[in-house]
Amino acid sequence: PTRVRQVVMNLVSNAIKFTQEGSVVLACRRSREAPGFLNLMVTDTGAGIPEHRIATIFDAFRQADSDTTRRYGGTGLGLAISHRIVGEMGGSLVVESEVGEGTTFSCHIPHTLHADADD
Repeated sequence: PTRVRQVVMNLVSNAIKFTQEGSVVLACRRSREAPGFLNLMVTDTGAGIPEHRIATIFDAFRQADSDTTRRYGGTGLGLAISHRIVGEMGGSLVVESEVGEGTTFSCHIPHTLHADADD
């Protein structure tokens, strides 16, 4: 739970930081395709990430570009840490984004919820 909380906080904090207007939505549900996994999604209507930069955003100390660092601050570690945590838990963290439209980070992670828990 502590590591999942850290990932969620990193993703939500980033979404808020890069969304001047609009919304940030956190959703969580059991995976219907892969029992035993949770799907966590953080979606924002913020700045978006250029397609050619997506491949590097999970690298430590990297942000979309130097202008992003100057404008929004940060160290460029949150996504790298989150990506590593999710990977070490046996899951995956992916991003979909469009400049000017927003970004969605999706985590697919194992869970230990009881079968009779509510969806």
